[in-house]
Amino acid sequence: MKPPKISTISLDLIDPPDLQLRDSMDPQKLRDLADSIAKRGLINPIQLRPTNGRYAIVAGHRRYVAHQDLHRTHIPAVILDATQAEALATSLHENLFREDLTPLEEAALIAHLLDGQGLDPPTIARALGHTLTWVESRAALLTYPPALQQALHAGTISLAAARLLSQILDPNHLATALEAARTHGMTERNALEWVRQFELYQQARATGATPALPDPSLVASEAAKTVCDFCRAHVYINITKFLRICFTCLEALTAATHPNT
Repeated sequence: MKPPKISTISLDLIDPPDLQLRDSMDPQKLRDLADSIAKRGLINPIQLRPTNGRYAIVAGHRRYVAHQDLHRTHIPAVILDATQAEALATSLHENLFREDLTPLEEAALIAHLLDGQGLDPPTIARALGHTLTWVESRAALLTYPPALQQALHAGTISLAAARLLSQILDPNHLATALEAARTHGMTERNALEWVRQFELYQQARATGATPALPDPSLVASEAAKTVCDFCRAHVYINITKFLRICFTCLEALTAATHPNT
């Protein structure tokens, strides 16, 4: 394969990326990168796309900014023959693996490709090397309530917990759950219990009752329980035992404890 041609381009002719993949850059990481470039030079040229006599950055925005901080006038670059949509997909793919984006940042970028660039989900999935389900699930994050999005972006809750909590449609109930997550943290099991409590809350309201919001300590206690396979009682996980049992004995034991099933 023929190696790409590397050109030296004036920084004055380069425009920022069409899509900024981070709201801000880590100042310390940027200083470290500039120091490395000052000592060793630029190891990986940036990638540019020609546009109206100028160039748009496809990949390497941080390297470009580091050159600006070093008061360099030119930068090594590979000039790509790519459409704007292809360039955006390339930039997103690079940064998904290099920038450690949060799920919500990934969702915002995919939404930009869907709505701003007119790409369809299968095209984005192929460009990123992800499944169609991954693309659609990320895009769905932007339909979550703002408070839930903020908690996910801040790292207060995990993606798995956020998906569960998105089933809680009552704002006050969700706010109580998110406050518990900020105070005590939240596992996926905790989130599942909050959803269960919300369902009980909705059932009580449907009967005309005025139930109180769940007590976070009660939810935490219930989340530490599991269901007994035989009597279906809620018992604490740390008092349960795993059994080695064959199917024949299991059927006999089930028949003995549940004769009517």
